[in-house]
Amino acid sequence: MLNDIGEIDVSIQAKLLQVLQDGTFSRLGASGDVTVNTRVVATTKDQLERTMTEGSFREDLFFRVNVINITVPPLRDRREQILPLSRYYFDFYKKKYGRDTPPLSPIMMSALEEYAWPGNIRELENVVKRIVLLGEENTVLQSLSNSRLVDGGKAKPYGDGLAIASGETKYFNLKEVGRKAAEVAEKEIIESTLQETHWNRKQAAKLLRVSYKALLYKIQKYHLDDIGGCRKAEEETE
Repeated sequence: MLNDIGEIDVSIQAKLLQVLQDGTFSRLGASGDVTVNTRVVATTKDQLERTMTEGSFREDLFFRVNVINITVPPLRDRREQILPLSRYYFDFYKKKYGRDTPPLSPIMMSALEEYAWPGNIRELENVVKRIVLLGEENTVLQSLSNSRLVDGGKAKPYGDGLAIASGETKYFNLKEVGRKAAEVAEKEIIESTLQETHWNRKQAAKLLRVSYKALLYKIQKYHLDDIGGCRKAEEETE
C-alpha cells in the first residue's frame, strides 16, 4: 500500500510506473530481475489532477493507478464516526500501554465532536493517545479550545458565550480562554443531562459519573436552577 502517492518524487514515480507496467524490478546490486504480482492501493491527500498540471505528478502514472477511485470525506464531515473512533483508540491505547485512564467524560466527548479535525483521523488518534498517556483530559481539552481560537480568527471555543470576534481584542490569556471554554462545555453537558433525566439530579450525577454533592455545586455555580423556572423532579430516587 502506498500511503501518500502524491508525495513520491518524480524520479521514483517513473520506476514505480515501470514496475506496474512490466511486473518486474531489479534489486540494488542484484544481477537479475524480480517478477512481482501485486495489487496496489494508493492514498493521497492531494488533488492529483492539480499536481499533474503543476508537473509534480506524472500523468501516465495517474492513469495507471486510477482504476477505482474512492473519495473519503474529511472527518469533520463524518461527525457520527468521531465518538466510535475515539472509543476504539481509547480502548486500544489503554490496553497497549497498560494505563488505568478514566473513561472519556461527557465534556471531552462533546469537545471531540465539535472540533474541526484538520488532521483528520490521524489527529484524532494522537489526541486520544495523549489523553491515555497523560491520564487526564484538561490539558487536551484546553489544547483543542485554543486551536479553535487561532484557526484563522474564525473558529469559536465551545459554547456561544465565548465567541471572540476578529479585531475585538488584541491580546488574551490562552489559559483563561481554555478554562472558560471548559466551563461553557461543562454547563451545556450538565444542562443537557438534567433535561434528559427530567431534572432528577441523582440520576444525572450517575450518568455524569460525579458525586451528588459535586453536581449540586455545579448546578448552583452555573445557576441552572433558574433556567425556565424550577424544572427539577419533585422527588428524586436513588
